[in-house]
Amino acid sequence: MKKIIVLVLLALALLLSACTYNVACDPLDLIDKINKANQAPSSDTLELAQGCTYELSWIEDMTNGNNGLPVIGSDMIINGNGATIRRAENSDHFRIFQVGSKSNLTLNAMTIRKGYADGDENNYQSDRGGAILNFGVLTVNSSLITDNYAGFVGGIVNAGTANINRTTISHNNADSLTNGILNLGEGVMDIQHSTISENGLITFGDIILNIGTLSIVNSTISGNSGGIDNDSDSTGPGLLNLEYVTFSENSAAIGSASGTITIRNTLFGPHDYQACNVSTTLIKQGMNIDTDGSCNVTTVSTNSLKLGPLFNNGGKTRTHKLGQGSAAIDAATGQCPVNDQRGVHRPQNAACDVGSFENEDPVLQKAPEQKCKYISLVNLFCRLGPSSIDYPETDSFVPGQESEVFGISPDGNFVQVIGPVNEQPCYLPIGEEFGELTGVCDDLPELEPPPMPRPTEEPGDDGEPPKQGCTVLQDDGSLKCVSPCPAGVGPGDPCTIP
Repeated sequence: MKKIIVLVLLALALLLSACTYNVACDPLDLIDKINKANQAPSSDTLELAQGCTYELSWIEDMTNGNNGLPVIGSDMIINGNGATIRRAENSDHFRIFQVGSKSNLTLNAMTIRKGYADGDENNYQSDRGGAILNFGVLTVNSSLITDNYAGFVGGIVNAGTANINRTTISHNNADSLTNGILNLGEGVMDIQHSTISENGLITFGDIILNIGTLSIVNSTISGNSGGIDNDSDSTGPGLLNLEYVTFSENSAAIGSASGTITIRNTLFGPHDYQACNVSTTLIKQGMNIDTDGSCNVTTVSTNSLKLGPLFNNGGKTRTHKLGQGSAAIDAATGQCPVNDQRGVHRPQNAACDVGSFENEDPVLQKAPEQKCKYISLVNLFCRLGPSSIDYPETDSFVPGQESEVFGISPDGNFVQVIGPVNEQPCYLPIGEEFGELTGVCDDLPELEPPPMPRPTEEPGDDGEPPKQGCTVLQDDGSLKCVSPCPAGVGPGDPCTIP
């Protein structure tokens, strides 16, 4: 009897143990292995053939519309190993994946493309989720969801729990509603370290419609034809949380007529239309930046952000690099994630950067300006012009006294400084017996000397100094000194009247 019990327990253990299935590069084998995993109560793993393209060309299941693969009915991990699962060209229309309400599906390192969810008057879900329709628990890691289509939602529909990590969702389209993602009222979705880009390039519409609870952290939303529409209704709260997100080059960023949006250290770069159109609760935390003033946060110019193009700057997904000197660098406040979207440690400098990208370049410290200075070596008079005797003295220097130099005379023998007493420009001689120059003095501007002063005249016979006048041509052709100078006669012909 004991042996029978042991054998039964062993058989039960084998039945409940997780299995790993190696899937050949054949869509029939993929369907077969999913069906086998669906029948097992354990969490099974499917290993796809590395780099294989699994091209689906027929409808495998018709639950909630047409599906190219069996509906996921158990806990399952599918390791893509770089493989692609796609609908074949010119085949019937069907979505790729559907996850049942009591199932848990994890997709790793794969591409899902060309899904096409067609309409069915008897089931409103049939034309939603060209790539994935989820009612259970969905996790997508390091994958690409692209080029999918539907009547209402081109990419992913979530009515359960969804976690999207280090994944790109791009080039998905829909006839209406939303091109990228629909998070229904009961849906809870978390997106991290991911890029949502270039959706809706064929058909205009939202990139994301959130009615449930959606959190996007350390991610980039770029080049889409619409923005994120956040709304609440009787089915869901419409809660949207954005932290360290970079929006750029979309037609819009966020809009809401109901529900609640929280933004923290998020960057709203340039958009075709206004970035924010929020008429409901908008909670702002940390340092948020926009370029058009529509978000009622810190507004800077587009040029000052120095955003690079959407590019592979490292990591699993593309990002917008912050150029040196960007207004977003070191501008975030409060606690920040350990890493940025690419996996680069935060912070790199004094503080974290606003948005999904942490600039790794060392902050260039502006070198102190090297000014040219004059240091007097002896007692010196500082004169009105570049001369040792011809210009009057206006100030004086003692040995060791310094002053900034502003220019040099054309002959290179005198420099202009600011006098220490009168604080007016004056000239000092250059030479080792007078003073020395320190600092950067190679490119001093050459200054035009001020006019020479008129010579002081000797007094006349009556003891009064002679009167200044002008030499004026008389009617008889003679010249006469006239004082004061007649109107209209310039002072270019001076003379004196004793």
